[in-house]
Amino acid sequence: MKDLPYIDFVRDEGAALSAAAQRDMKAHVPSCPEWNVFELVEHTGYVHRNISERLRRRTIERDPPLDVEEAPTDEAGLIDWYERGLTRLEQLLRELPVDSPAWTWWPPDNTAGFWRRRMAQETAVHRWDAENATGTAAAIDPELAADGVDEFLDIHMVAGAEEEDSWAGVEGTVHFHSTDATGEWILRLTKGKLPEVRRGHEKGEAAVRANASDLLLFMWRRKQPSDLEVLGDKALVTSLWEYFGPVGI
Repeated sequence: MKDLPYIDFVRDEGAALSAAAQRDMKAHVPSCPEWNVFELVEHTGYVHRNISERLRRRTIERDPPLDVEEAPTDEAGLIDWYERGLTRLEQLLRELPVDSPAWTWWPPDNTAGFWRRRMAQETAVHRWDAENATGTAAAIDPELAADGVDEFLDIHMVAGAEEEDSWAGVEGTVHFHSTDATGEWILRLTKGKLPEVRRGHEKGEAAVRANASDLLLFMWRRKQPSDLEVLGDKALVTSLWEYFGPVGI
């Protein structure tokens, strides 16, 4: 985890999401095709409130079930509900020490620090979703985006992978290179093995070059291979992108 002002990012990206959403709550969200903007705000608000409840409990235990305030069904009420939840999340993240115990879905790190990072990343990508749906989407901060690539490759790719069947049909080495923030990653996929990630400059069957924001959005399937510079085995990169699906965050 990098030494970044994650909580400031939660606050600022969360506020920008709200501002973008209020331009058109009924707009379709192309990057989350099953949602309109209202549903995007509702989803993000529930994530914020659920994590706030996890943090408030100060325990790594998952149970009992969470009990959070339900989202209103009107647009003005939803924005107020979302913004109150965002403020509460920021408050708890600032109050709790980084090593305070908290349940997470990533057992190696059951701390509040995990959620500082995860909520910054979650909120930034959904802010991009909202802006992309209602106007012009600004790039994610380069350092935060490069950290998001780290998080995606180190945690999200491994968390759902199993050695016996992971990445079946997608084999090869892809070199990711950020053009505006420090970061080069080598991703090796081998049938029957967990993904292997290394840092540094190394030739692979394919290379993907872009700013850090576009690299992160590519991994979360907001950007397609054609939106980035792809060198070498383009079919490998396309297969990898398809295997990243479905859209998530």
